[in-house]
Amino acid sequence: MTELKLGETITLDFCTHAPTTGQVTDDDGTPTVEVFEDDTDAAILSPTAVKRTAKTGNYRVAVAATAGNGFEAGKSYNVIATGTVGGVSGKGRVGQFIVRANEIDDVPTAAEIVAGMEAAATWLDILAAAKGKVVFDPVALTAVYYDTDDTTPLFTHTITTAGRTVA
Repeated sequence: MTELKLGETITLDFCTHAPTTGQVTDDDGTPTVEVFEDDTDAAILSPTAVKRTAKTGNYRVAVAATAGNGFEAGKSYNVIATGTVGGVSGKGRVGQFIVRANEIDDVPTAAEIVAGMEAAATWLDILAAAKGKVVFDPVALTAVYYDTDDTTPLFTHTITTAGRTVA
């Protein structure tokens, strides 16, 4: 089953056929499309089908899987088209997909993970050097790290809007 990230759009194609011959034929009007969530019987969305230029009986429909359109992460959806050719109505599933909150592109790269680990290791080294007390000033957003005698400051850590600095 196709997986989409919440907020993405999927475009699906479908064709209409003559009921007697099965030949690809243009719809008598414009096919309708409905999107259904899981086992819900009421459509959550009715996007507009568009005929492909110079393609007999070939239509496409774009489904924007956004929260504003009623889509939710972790749910599956069926896209159903209804068309009429030669006065005879037909219906079929055009596609189905599941919506995810995240996708593989949202996972940090190896370089980002390593950089985070290096930053953590640096802070662990700093914390290991501070053998005494740590005094935090919540107004100035500073922390003073002391040696084991609890009177000799080793360094001051300042949190700024741009990140962390050590003096």
